Amino acid sequence: MNPTNMYRSICAAGVLTAIYIIGSAACNFVLQSRLDEAVAQLNHTRDPYDAALELDAALIGLQKTCAWAWCSDELATAVEDVLFNRDSLLMSALVRGDERAIELTFDERRSSIHILKKARMLLPALAQLPNATPETLRMAGEMYAQGTYVGVDYKRAYALFSQAWKAGNTKAAVNLAQLFWAMNDSPNTYLWSLRCNDQCRVLQNTARSTLEGSQILRIQAMARFDKILTTGSTPLSNPSDMEASK
Repeated sequence: MNPTNMYRSICAAGVLTAIYIIGSAACNFVLQSRLDEAVAQLNHTRDPYDAALELDAALIGLQKTCAWAWCSDELATAVEDVLFNRDSLLMSALVRGDERAIELTFDERRSSIHILKKARMLLPALAQLPNATPETLRMAGEMYAQGTYVGVDYKRAYALFSQAWKAGNTKAAVNLAQLFWAMNDSPNTYLWSLRCNDQCRVLQNTARSTLEGSQILRIQAMARFDKILTTGSTPLSNPSDMEASK
C-alpha cells in the first residue's frame, strides 16, 4: 500500500475512533442525567405503578444505546439499578392488586423474564385478594390447570375459571372448554365451546360428534344462560343450576 494512502487510512480511523469516544461520552452524560432526574422524581410519586412507569420511560432507548455505543461502568450499573427499582415498584403495585400493574407485568413483550417469573408465582395469592381482577383469576386458573409452579389441580382451576367468567372475563370460556376436554367430559366441553365460538371450533365439533341429538339440543339451550356452569353434576362442581334459572 502507498505510504500516503496508509497514513490517510490511519488518520481517518483515528478521527472516527475519536468521534465515537467523544459521542459515547456525551451520550453517557445525557443518559446519566436522565436517569438521575427520573430517580429524583420518585420522591414526588407515591403510587408505585406511576413511579415504575416513570423509570420505564427513562429506560427507553438506554439498553439499545448501550448495545451499540460504549457505556461507562457507572452508567451500566445505574441502568441495572433502575431496572431493579422499576421491577420492585411493579411488584409492589402487583401485590396491591393494581390492575394496571398486572396488565403490564404479564405483557411478555414489555416485562423482564425475572419479574414475569416472580409475578406468576404470586398469582395464586393475588387471586385470593378481595379485589382480584377477572384476568388475575383466569391466569391463576391456568397455573393450576397446567401445573405451572404449582401442582395440577383441576378443581381449583375450575373454581378460578368460573369466578373469572362470572366477573365478565369471556376468555375463561376457552379455558373451561379445554379443562373439561382434558377430563374427557364431552357434554361440558360442548357447553363451553359454544361460548367461545371460533376459538373453540375444533373442540366444539369434536365434542359434538360424541353426543346424541337430544343432548346437543339440550346443551345448546343451556348455553344461552350464562349462569349455567355445567350440564349436570361433575367431579369439579355442584349440580347445575339450570332448574333455578328457569
